[in-house]
Formats: sequence, structure tokens, C-alpha cells
Amino acid sequence: MDRFKFRAWDKEEKYYLKLDEDAVLGVCYKTKNEEWVTLFWAIENNNYIVEQSTGLKDKNGALIYEGDIVEYHGKYVVKYGQYDIEQASSSPHDSSCIHCDLLGFYLENDDNTMGMTDYVEITGNIHKGEKQ
Repeated sequence: MDRFKFRAWDKEEKYYLKLDEDAVLGVCYKTKNEEWVTLFWAIENNNYIVEQSTGLKDKNGALIYEGDIVEYHGKYVVKYGQYDIEQASSSPHDSSCIHCDLLGFYLENDDNTMGMTDYVEITGNIHKGEKQ
């Protein structure tokens, strides 16, 4: 299942650790020095930023991770955490607004959630920048 995939960014060396696809839940990573580290070690080590897959794919079939920059009527960073939305009632007889506090993946500085992946395209990530 793609939802439980992770990637780990090495802040010092500036690269993503290579994932061992045979590891249970993808918890083993290989460093540039051919050393193996676990996901749990990377989470506790301040040299790494661990990012989770949203479980969704962009319009080109690429997995979307937190930290990715996506284009969808503008460019947005995929985040994970608490966010809130306000949505007007769909009834023409009700002018009220619904306010919800949610926890999950969202697009930074955008009212849309991550549901429109058929139209979203990954254009880079917060560590490497935009694809050229």
C-alpha cells in the first residue's frame, strides 16, 4: 500500500536516502556510504527529515509525498498537520458557513484539500526546488 511509504532527506548531505524496497513497511534506508539505517533511527536523528507518502498519485502516476511542490491552479507545498477549512452551505436557502478543524495532508496556503489528484502535477519538492 502506497500510504505507508516514507522517504528521508539527509539535511547535511542534501539527498534522499535510498529505500530498501524489501524492508517491512519500507523502514530501511541506505546512505551514500552504503550504511543501512532504519526509519525509526532517521526520525530520532536530527540530520534527517522523514516525509510520508499521501497515498495519492499525481496526474502522471507519481506518488505525492509531504514536502512535494505541486501545481494545481497555482503552486503549493504538500503539508501534513492540522488545518481548518470553511465551506459555505450548498443549499440556496442557507447562507451559513461550516468550519472544520482537520488533521491530514493539505496544500499550504490553499483552501483545497488533496482530493483533486487527477489534475495535480508534482513540479519539485522543498529540498531540491522546482524541476527544470
